[in-house]
Amino acid sequence: MHTYIEILWRTVLTFIILMVFARILGKEVVSNMTFHDFVTGITIGAIAANLAFNVKIKAIDLVLSLVAFMAVSFLVTVITMKFRKSRVWLSGTPTIVIERGKILEKNMSKIKYTIDSLNQSLRQKGVFDIREVEYAVLEVNGELAVMKKDEYKTVTKKRFEASFFRFELSH
Repeated sequence: MHTYIEILWRTVLTFIILMVFARILGKEVVSNMTFHDFVTGITIGAIAANLAFNVKIKAIDLVLSLVAFMAVSFLVTVITMKFRKSRVWLSGTPTIVIERGKILEKNMSKIKYTIDSLNQSLRQKGVFDIREVEYAVLEVNGELAVMKKDEYKTVTKKRFEASFFRFELSH
């Protein structure tokens, strides 16, 4: 019974620590995961799981490890915010995968991004025909940003009025 109580309090402690650290690191980490955030998440998860369930390791040792890792992660986040070169190295840069309607296979190969992945991401953006795309950029968080060719863009009130005005002027 003693082991169950220890696991219970360690789990609650882990939850509290993770919530505090999530607040400290901010919403950016949760919403836009970079390579750094991915590695941090996996490592913190492993340490937290050990803290919650591995009674063979002292809780204080795991809490210290968790605090140290979070401090390093926070420091890296601050450094990447202040220094562009470190941000490029730690977080990466966006990669153009379609330019002027042409698929850039070299760029895709460099980042190990397949045509199947590109098509899947396009479908998730509501694009089912790759010929509709003027530009596509794979962002550092794995999201695909897509700009359709003019003839496939959705008509907005502003675009409609602008084209109507041009039509009126020409006649």
